[in-house]
Amino acid sequence: MSDDVPDVDKPEVQDTEPVVPEAGASLNAGPKPEFNELPPKVTATGRFGLPLSNVPATVTAPLMILAALGIGFALYFMRPVLVPLVLAILISYLVVPLVDLLQKRAKLPRAIGVLVALFVITLLFIGIAALISASVRTLAVKGPKYQQRILLLVDYGSDIVNEWGQKIALVFESPGADDANQVLENEEEGQGEIVAHLEEEFELQNEVFKEWISELPLSNILLSMLNNVALWTGNALLIFVFVIYLVGGRGATDQRGGIWSEIDLRVRRYIMVKVATSALTGILVGSILAIIGLDLAVVFGLLAFLLNFIPTVGSIVATLLPLPIAMVQYDSLGPVLLVILIPGIVQLTIGNLIEPKIMGSALSLHPITVLLALIFWGILWGAAGMLFAAPITAVIKIVLDRIPGGKPISGLLEGKLPEAN
Repeated sequence: MSDDVPDVDKPEVQDTEPVVPEAGASLNAGPKPEFNELPPKVTATGRFGLPLSNVPATVTAPLMILAALGIGFALYFMRPVLVPLVLAILISYLVVPLVDLLQKRAKLPRAIGVLVALFVITLLFIGIAALISASVRTLAVKGPKYQQRILLLVDYGSDIVNEWGQKIALVFESPGADDANQVLENEEEGQGEIVAHLEEEFELQNEVFKEWISELPLSNILLSMLNNVALWTGNALLIFVFVIYLVGGRGATDQRGGIWSEIDLRVRRYIMVKVATSALTGILVGSILAIIGLDLAVVFGLLAFLLNFIPTVGSIVATLLPLPIAMVQYDSLGPVLLVILIPGIVQLTIGNLIEPKIMGSALSLHPITVLLALIFWGILWGAAGMLFAAPITAVIKIVLDRIPGGKPISGLLEGKLPEAN
């Protein structure tokens, strides 16, 4: 039986071996597939896809527009979650230094340090809420007094307008009058129809406005304010949860390097300086208004602190906010002017002299860029978006600096126009 088994050394077996290589050679000789080839003059980036600069603009422009619209819609519809998240990120920049201090100086474990820091922040917010509640109660008690004062101001303004309207109309109705007697005679003859019509129309509008003021539902306004406070309380709980995870999951000192290190450094510097200058502004404004004797001085000081985070526009609004209360509360013009002028000087000094020297070029954004960012983020996220506009735009600029095609846009955000070729 050993004779029936073919020997591997025999020629008939060896003759079958070259068949496979010949078949492989015939396959390799055919045309190669072209789906792995790159277009001419295009080099691989080492990452997914091809360089965007080599794609025709007719393709990239519509895609970029669609991407921008998609991102805008996503930011708008996800604002109930994104706004608390961004606010929690900004608050974490305040909590982390306190946690690091407790960990280094008090030798507390990081978990305990996080709890202590959050407890301190919570007490601070509770104190602010108590001050706001006391001010709202004061407003509720003095509401009827404010209504009566507004009605008196309306009557006073009505008398002034009527008096000047009569004088102006008499001048136009009697251009050729030689003396005051002829003016009075023309008035008695019934040439004051325009004046009578204007007076009647103004009195009608005056009565409508007075009726609206008298029936102004202060209780409903206060109830709406309390509902807003309840809504913000729910958001505060969500923010608190976000802050716990953000601070707890972060190391004592993040040394990541690269773009994240630059973002972290600039945003931290901006937040710390802005909090310090805003706190100084709020304390000074609140103290000055309290010394003058303005009602709700604490609330206006708190609003000055918050609105100072909104570049340019915030300080103007914070300066003008006490004006209606001052006009209703005081009988003379002197205290009203003090309520506007002194806080305005404080805002101007801190915002234009002290803050720029401390902050330097932390954000590297042009003022026009900041204003446009305020409008854009204000449309998307409301007042909260205006608070976040500057740091978010700064982060976008840092990212654009690291993208080859984004440097021209980054230069525009900084106020540098592209050079002509």
